[in-house]
Amino acid sequence: MHTADAADVGITETTLQPESYSMPAAASCVLWDMPGVNTISNPAKTYFKDNLLGAFDMLLLVSADTIAEQDVAILQQAHASGSIVAVIRPKNDTHINNIIYSEELHPPDATRMLQG
Repeated sequence: MHTADAADVGITETTLQPESYSMPAAASCVLWDMPGVNTISNPAKTYFKDNLLGAFDMLLLVSADTIAEQDVAILQQAHASGSIVAVIRPKNDTHINNIIYSEELHPPDATRMLQG
């Protein structure tokens, strides 16, 4: 379902320019949907600087899969600039179940393994 006040979702470069979305429940909070990293248009090496990520109060790095090289590059640059970052992995339950199955572990052990 798509609403006019929500970001588009797709499997290719859906967000081409940064776009802001207000939070009705928190008037002082604005979320920005940023273009994907590590594409021809947005190389990982310069993504943080090119998109002025250091200007934001806080960064939310959302990664449905394994934390990748481009995510690490953003995290390192954010750390160097003193930016606050929260990493969100919305599919952790899937990862935990995969570890339980592939490694034959109990759920608490799989969770600890995922946490690193």
